[in-house]
Amino acid sequence: MDIEQHAVEVGGQAEESLKSLKVALDKFRSTLANDLTSLKAAGSRVQSEALQIKQAYQAAQVMLTTVEFERAVANAERMALALKTISDLSETKVNFSVFSGGQ
Repeated sequence: MDIEQHAVEVGGQAEESLKSLKVALDKFRSTLANDLTSLKAAGSRVQSEALQIKQAYQAAQVMLTTVEFERAVANAERMALALKTISDLSETKVNFSVFSGGQ
């Protein structure tokens, strides 16, 4: 009778341990599923942002290689040279006289 009672107790403890293990395993699976979902969402966001960066880079590249942009740069360079030349001028005095209408 002792052996039978002991076997029943051990069987009960084993069942409780299995239930506890199942609860822990279910919790782990749930956590893992949530983590995988979060990783997929983060990956999608990174991929979307990388695509946006690529598109912005391509748009900037197109804009910076147009004839109009080259012309604007050339005009800016000429203006900078003109402003530098003006700033390098020394003082100049201008005298003028007014004569009456006589010969």
